[in-house]
Amino acid sequence: MRDLLEGSWELKKLHGWIMNAMKQGIQGITARVPTKVFLGVLDYLIIINFEDLHRLYHRQHLDVNLITVWCL
Repeated sequence: MRDLLEGSWELKKLHGWIMNAMKQGIQGITARVPTKVFLGVLDYLIIINFEDLHRLYHRQHLDVNLITVWCL
């Protein structure tokens, strides 16, 4: 929690948004990846779980989808 308090206002805003979303039962967000990124025929949708964002922030084991987003 100390890291969050010392973080940027963007990080604090994201944290607040995620906490409100979780109270409503939302567990993640969906991101659209345009066809030109992977040279596909259709846009690609990936789901980013809030737990994965937590792991990313704390540099823990990550899901493959989150690593894909990071590489974009």
